[in-house]
Amino acid sequence: MEKKRYNMCISAEASFAVGVGVGLIGVATLQCPGAKTLPWLAAVPALFAVQQVAEGVVWLYLNGVFRQTPVSLLAQYVYLTFALIWWPVYMPLAVALTEPVPWRRRWSFAAVVGGFYVSAFDTYYLLTTDLSPTVIGHSIQYGHG
Repeated sequence: MEKKRYNMCISAEASFAVGVGVGLIGVATLQCPGAKTLPWLAAVPALFAVQQVAEGVVWLYLNGVFRQTPVSLLAQYVYLTFALIWWPVYMPLAVALTEPVPWRRRWSFAAVVGGFYVSAFDTYYLLTTDLSPTVIGHSIQYGHG
């Protein structure tokens, strides 16, 4: 079976800038009146900001700012958990829970089922495969080698 490869952003600075920018948007979104009726969708920017900050920490580790530590290892798994496990289920679920049209809501829940399958496979893959990050070109690639 061919190894999967997961590419990330271009630099620590870019990851932190996106994390902070989207995080501020996320906080503002959660303060909006509409966030009370659409909380699942309103939370997306804040959750994505966490993923981006984790990516920035991985960049710092790979750029030699610090050695491999529990924090850098946690950052790797936070990023991969969001990318491979969380988003495939969360996004169709957020849509399904906010969709007012019954037939579209049913199709959205069908996508949630598909997301669970993707997440289950990727969880197994994440737990059984060495996905050590390396920089290739201008991106972080997991599973190189």
